[in-house]
Amino acid sequence: MEINHWRIKLRDDEGGDDLWPLCERDGLIAITYDGVKDVDLQAHSRSSPPPRWDDLEPGQKGSISRFAWDIRGGDVVYVGDSKKKAIVAVGHVRGRHGENPYRFASASPVAPRGKDPWCHLIEVDWNRNFLPFSYRDKTGQTTLLQLNRDRVQEFERLERLQLLRSGDQVAPEDEIAHLRLLQEGSYFRYTPAATKEICRQHVALSNRFASWLMATHRVRLTQEKEQIDAVFQIAETRFLVEFKIAYNKETRYAIRQALGQILEYNYYPLRYPHDRWLLVLDCPARDEDIAFIKSLYDQLHLPVFIGWEAGATFEFGDQHALISREKPAPGA
Repeated sequence: MEINHWRIKLRDDEGGDDLWPLCERDGLIAITYDGVKDVDLQAHSRSSPPPRWDDLEPGQKGSISRFAWDIRGGDVVYVGDSKKKAIVAVGHVRGRHGENPYRFASASPVAPRGKDPWCHLIEVDWNRNFLPFSYRDKTGQTTLLQLNRDRVQEFERLERLQLLRSGDQVAPEDEIAHLRLLQEGSYFRYTPAATKEICRQHVALSNRFASWLMATHRVRLTQEKEQIDAVFQIAETRFLVEFKIAYNKETRYAIRQALGQILEYNYYPLRYPHDRWLLVLDCPARDEDIAFIKSLYDQLHLPVFIGWEAGATFEFGDQHALISREKPAPGA
């Protein structure tokens, strides 16, 4: 299922109170408009809108309907500030991938000074290592906008450039070649803070997979053996697992790095090949990711499968990933 990207503004009218600090504190995004400020939109839909729906302006209808009925768990949210002309934050919508995370809270903690609270809420995990960057707002006063692929790529490029300018030398390692075109002779890595957070998430992901594997397949996972993230065995089939945290949900870069490690663990001198290779991400793989991994299996006969965490379970692009299948012949 596709991950959508959104840009939301969190000021109370143009130049009004900035509600981003409250949203950052409580891990939220919020929205409100007169006419629906006291209405729980879970009981309504586009085809069955609330009674005062027509009191809203067209742009307001678009923003509040996207907020209540279109955003899904796992989506990416950028926070734009019209006054600063900058993207000030990015985060990922909490909840099971693909499920509607909207909720209504009459006692919302998000409220401008002296005004009613913004009761339409969605929970978000904010990227604490994000550096704000300037951008050109081409959408006027639209509160919530779904970003197309070109705009997403532009935001990602601007974010990386800001990281370069900061002197913090932060960037995914697999972007080094591209970044050298911008600043010759430099070698960029994650900040110590980002590295620590990624390592923490990596260990947590491995532990959750181990618990899931035992609960669903009654199979014990052996973790961190000979630098390999994890191994296990079902019948005569030996599995190797490589976990990857997709930094900023950049699944393609995570996959690229993981494949190099998987090949080393199977074919470097003194290594013993495993029967199946599982590449497990902390977020859903994109359709093109799944197609790419499938092509490696179909065309190169590499026994590699891609999976990801999905709420309380793990899913795989190939439903046969954990089921015994004839192993490809060496050199096939």
